[in-house]
Amino acid sequence: MPSPLSLNFLSLKSDGSYESAVSIAKTIAQFLDIPYFANKSEAPTSTLDMKIMANREPGQSSWQYLENQVELLQQQLEHHPNDPDIHQNLGISLYYLNKCIHRKKAVTHLQQAERLFESREDSDRAAIARVMTALVSWNY
Repeated sequence: MPSPLSLNFLSLKSDGSYESAVSIAKTIAQFLDIPYFANKSEAPTSTLDMKIMANREPGQSSWQYLENQVELLQQQLEHHPNDPDIHQNLGISLYYLNKCIHRKKAVTHLQQAERLFESREDSDRAAIARVMTALVSWNY
């Protein structure tokens, strides 16, 4: 008798239709025990948006918060130029502040974060920084 795990994957064959894609998405969500967001439902708030909402001053806009974060991270970088977390956070903040203007700087900081994580032999974090660099530099 097949295990319950294999039964979940028997129905993952797609015929290319929308209904088939929805069925696969529901099956995967059920298997992973995560919520499935059906068509026209509201997706969860992003982690960055939640962080901004939790940390910004009353009446402060998201872009003002990001400007302050960029300034703070740049100051921290002056004192800790080899901290990969600061480079990574600065790259992400610059990108979200204005991806058209700051994309090149964001890529530079994310690449530096990757190199620093690699030098610390933190291959998992280096891989994450590499993926973020690829996502930010796409269409660059």
